[in-house]
Amino acid sequence: GMTLLTYYRIAGTSEPNSYTWTFVNNYLNQGGSAVGGILAFSGVDTSSSPIDVWSQRLTASGLTHGTTSITTTVANTMLVSSISYLSGSSFANPTGIAGITERLDVRAPAAANVIGTTLQMATAPWAAIGATGATQAVAASNADTGVGHLMALKPSLDRKSTRLNSSHLVIS
Repeated sequence: GMTLLTYYRIAGTSEPNSYTWTFVNNYLNQGGSAVGGILAFSGVDTSSSPIDVWSQRLTASGLTHGTTSITTTVANTMLVSSISYLSGSSFANPTGIAGITERLDVRAPAAANVIGTTLQMATAPWAAIGATGATQAVAASNADTGVGHLMALKPSLDRKSTRLNSSHLVIS
């Protein structure tokens, strides 16, 4: 099986230099793989949840994996697409939403074409209120099952839109 978890943190001025994540697979005492990515944004509403709306989608075994469309309720959001599947490969650039840009594409273990996990994260600015359409990405090899999340980040009240500051990669 596979799980894709999406977390957010509103960073303050006293953040530590690093964070440590521990992954445990208790299913039949088998190992597993985990990949992760961190994207940093500014201009996001931090007065409550920064997420306007989100969706999740499981995909059947294959090379094409994706998300479902969401319907934003505020203007000038930042769309964040996360697509993962159970194989050590890579994804082609995502499609489906105008302006979507791949920010990271990682796998664990690092060797290609092995049992593992691959994650792609992508972003797109979204000016309108309404349906976004879905994103999809095609893996290079090793058909398997997958999962996708699509979310919209709300802009802060004093900004016209959210912005991607930088992307950082963490692999465990």
